[in-house]
Amino acid sequence: MNPFASIVENNNRLLKFSILLALLIKSMYLVFFCYIYTDSDQTMQWLAASEYALGTFNTLFFYGQDYNPMIEALFASPLVYIGFPVYFALPTITTIMGLTPWIFTVYILYKNNHLFSASILMLILAALPYEFHIVNAISRGWVHGLFVATVGLFLLFNTKANYTFINISKLIVAGLLGGAGTYICPNVVLYFIPFVVYWWILVGEKKIIIGTILGACYIAGVIVTSKLCSNFPYHSYIKHWNSPFSLSFEYFVHNLKSIYLLFNGLFPLYSYLGIIIFISIFIFTWHLFKKKNFLFFWPMLVLIVLVLITLFTRKSNNGQGNPFFPYIRFYLAIPILFYYFFLNQYNKWFQIHRKKAIYLLLLAIGIQLFLFPLHQIKYTKTDEFVRVVSIKKLCKACDSIDVIMKERRQDKALIFKKCDEIAFGCAALGYKYHFLYPEYERHKLNHEIFEKTDTSQLLHISYESGIYIFK
Repeated sequence: MNPFASIVENNNRLLKFSILLALLIKSMYLVFFCYIYTDSDQTMQWLAASEYALGTFNTLFFYGQDYNPMIEALFASPLVYIGFPVYFALPTITTIMGLTPWIFTVYILYKNNHLFSASILMLILAALPYEFHIVNAISRGWVHGLFVATVGLFLLFNTKANYTFINISKLIVAGLLGGAGTYICPNVVLYFIPFVVYWWILVGEKKIIIGTILGACYIAGVIVTSKLCSNFPYHSYIKHWNSPFSLSFEYFVHNLKSIYLLFNGLFPLYSYLGIIIFISIFIFTWHLFKKKNFLFFWPMLVLIVLVLITLFTRKSNNGQGNPFFPYIRFYLAIPILFYYFFLNQYNKWFQIHRKKAIYLLLLAIGIQLFLFPLHQIKYTKTDEFVRVVSIKKLCKACDSIDVIMKERRQDKALIFKKCDEIAFGCAALGYKYHFLYPEYERHKLNHEIFEKTDTSQLLHISYESGIYIFK
């Protein structure tokens, strides 16, 4: 028997191999894209991490917003403090946060002795399209809520239906963390609530009391987190206020017209195949109902209801068909839930056809690796909404600005058009200048300085045809 055949046949070895492969794939995307390129909005996290590392907590949220707390920047600040470049620290932390829900799901499968299903789940993760991995590595506040809620779920799935101090404490903290995660990023709803329903059915006893405690703590977590955030003293100039929750049939119709984009990247091999997972959820849930598998049916039905509700919301209309402002940022939890229950339901079938399943997933992974250079070309083209630039190019631009500013003996520059990467990125990299940004200002201090400054003699910065212009 050759070494790889022994891996395929041995569940313990296969699980270790699949986890290692998934981590290698994630690391590859991290090294060959996220450490080389950045998009303009990520530089706000750069600046926050740099300020936090110095002990300056000017803002809790993204600059220019009253929502989306920068937890990734907070977690990355110790790395920045000890000398790691901010463009290295942040995507590393974000990738770890994005992996946490998958690690938790593997833990649950492993705990229930479903080693083969856990292996297939990690191979599916490795086989998911490039877009999914990039979205989970971009420091834009799309995975931090899932990370917080996962800690809560870990406590929950290690809680027994006993009224001991330890179990009640775990239950309370799990609910609070689930609520906190939901406020931090509402995409947590599609993840936390279905898993809670699944756990609640598994408990088997004392459901009413336990459910009441957990539900009350979840609501309390949302309220307490919102109060803490709203009372945090921050000095950002608010450009984007948080959109109020609203439902409209008009939003639903708009989403139906571009439904293939909403789930782009959630199915192995090719991004546009993501629509398959949306259709499969309905078919799979109907099949569970016919088989009277209510342990899986109710969580999946809850997931369907929640997904349909999101299609009626205004926020779900706000996205693009690329990884830098994608619709799928709302649906990152769907693959975790669907594949978890799917693998549990059809565990015997996968065991019978284990070689075919493994080799097909490995083929999908191989195709993704082969297409990686094409992905890099496709997604590094200039986009005026969310510009993607190489970190090397940005650093060079900051160096050029530094030289000019020293020659002119100035400490202020004026930015034309949308150049977040200059306004925030250069400041995050240690260049102590005021980048005045009247067209899209997100910083209160610079906004106040601009109103008092004669800008006619300042260095004027713009971005035209892929080139930074300094005049």
